[in-house]
Amino acid sequence: MRARARANDQKYKRLMVRLPERLHEHLATTAAGADRSLNYEIITRLRASIELDKVLESQDREEVLSAIGRLRRRLVELRLPDSQDDL
Repeated sequence: MRARARANDQKYKRLMVRLPERLHEHLATTAAGADRSLNYEIITRLRASIELDKVLESQDREEVLSAIGRLRRRLVELRLPDSQDDL
């Protein structure tokens, strides 16, 4: 089990963040409503934000359309509980 923990430590970094109370409540409520962890909710939203940054910087129409499709799928994932992913 220790080897697995060490492998995870090398793959992931811990980050302590202070959030405004209302933002934390919103994220926690959204995560719970979708039967997801708060950590997963935050990571998914950060990744979507990075994708949006890339879209806004791009001049390539095909790249923009592809990135918009990826963003759309991520936003849908945020709304669906894991148990409904097969729908």
